[in-house]
Amino acid sequence: MIGIASKDPMVDEPNVILPLATSINERGVAGYTHSVTNSEDQRKLNCIYELVNNHVTGKGTLSLSKRPGVTNAQFNYGAISAGTAYMILDLNLGADTSAIFYKDGNDNKSVANGSRVILNASTYFPGFCDMTAISNVPNAVVQLISTVGAAQKVYFASNSDVNAGNAWTQMSASSATSATGGFTVLFPRGKMEHMDGFAFTLNRDNKIFNSDSNSLSEWQAASFLAKQIKQDLPVGLARLSNKLLAFGQETVEGFYNAGNTVGSPLGRIPQLHSRIGLVPMSEAPQSSPGAGGTHYYCTISNNLYFIGRYSNGVNCGLFAFNGSEFGKVSSSYVDKILSERVSAGTVYSVSALMINGQSMVSISFSLPGVSPHIALLYSTEWKEWFELNSTVFSSVNNGKFHLGVGTKQTSIYSFDSSDNWQDDGTSYQFMTQFRLPTNGSSRKFMPMYGIDADTDSGGLASTLTVEASDDDCVSFSTLGTLDLTKDRKMLFRGGSFRKRFMRLSNINSRPTRIHNFLARVS
Repeated sequence: MIGIASKDPMVDEPNVILPLATSINERGVAGYTHSVTNSEDQRKLNCIYELVNNHVTGKGTLSLSKRPGVTNAQFNYGAISAGTAYMILDLNLGADTSAIFYKDGNDNKSVANGSRVILNASTYFPGFCDMTAISNVPNAVVQLISTVGAAQKVYFASNSDVNAGNAWTQMSASSATSATGGFTVLFPRGKMEHMDGFAFTLNRDNKIFNSDSNSLSEWQAASFLAKQIKQDLPVGLARLSNKLLAFGQETVEGFYNAGNTVGSPLGRIPQLHSRIGLVPMSEAPQSSPGAGGTHYYCTISNNLYFIGRYSNGVNCGLFAFNGSEFGKVSSSYVDKILSERVSAGTVYSVSALMINGQSMVSISFSLPGVSPHIALLYSTEWKEWFELNSTVFSSVNNGKFHLGVGTKQTSIYSFDSSDNWQDDGTSYQFMTQFRLPTNGSSRKFMPMYGIDADTDSGGLASTLTVEASDDDCVSFSTLGTLDLTKDRKMLFRGGSFRKRFMRLSNINSRPTRIHNFLARVS
């Protein structure tokens, strides 16, 4: 039905002024399928919030802005046909070089200025990497996880050796060879942690073993403390400041360095025991984090974030630990998305990500190297969720450099300080999808619609496509295209509806910053 004619004197006066601060609210149990695959309900893709505060009036203006793009850091390695990068580690070498750990055929390799085979074995792939200082020598530690059984191999090298492409040393000792009891470095659960000159690992018997002080290679069979308040299947360790967390599938226990000279240096922190379990990336603790997985937690502003679930719970969620207590930071809608992906075995990393000064927790739903890279982002500032999609880079990073994906997977990328709205020359979609605030009981008319947004004065074509769905997101039809170079970003004849979803999107090399959606609805 045709709406009110544009000659109506009131038609260009909006009575709907809608800030684009919408939240994920997908339907059904299969959250990812509804929200991402079927594009139903409310979404925010490749965008972030920006706020301008007036400190005199105390009022603020919220904008939904297109995220910036990444540029090539001019560091290439390997071959696209054979290599897949899993991890990247900052070596603090004072130059723009980092260690990249990748799979190249049967070889697990590291590369900085030179390339070195760490292990030649087709069943192993990089799992975790870390930095530690042993006897005041900075070392890189990498764990290789087997896709068969529960085996892990752990290697270390000094930063200078890694950078020069020199040999790695496997962590092993005579007391670390038993596969049936005591300590075994070949069967740790999850990531090895480092604190106060000790290396710690949780084994399959729920024992937290530690190395000798200032040593990565020397371990003693009696140097352990058990996670034992409640019997549980071990999953992995995590560290926040001076606290060490030992996670099972249903519980977590806390420890600190008590300075013990015999056995383990650790002491218990009973009040940190909680009935929250760490969810392995593959739901299989013997191979945590699962084939293709990298890190299972990240740290932002003295908070540790991980995907977990309450004891005996079904749904997964994003949890935070602030050093004294645990809390779930995801909504029930996001929990459904995470739970579906965990059940499918397609949660591959939990990473810290910085975009325009905003800290994000990135939960990757894509295998390393696969394009497009799809991730769900949690803004620790806004307590809100966004989507990331790129055919160029991955959210797996070392704080500065990001791994490439697809045809770009042999390069690394970074966000820079220049105006850039493409990923290495590739345009990506900016999109927000939201429901208009109507009760759906009576037919409405929309003679005018538009946006309050920045005007693009760059001299290049810049547009925004406006689509609408009147059948509850089953299908969308194009209403029109807004010219973002014009001062007046308004269109007419929006038709009639009872319940309507709107979609605003573009794919170009220009910035987009929207303050409000405007409409005349009668």
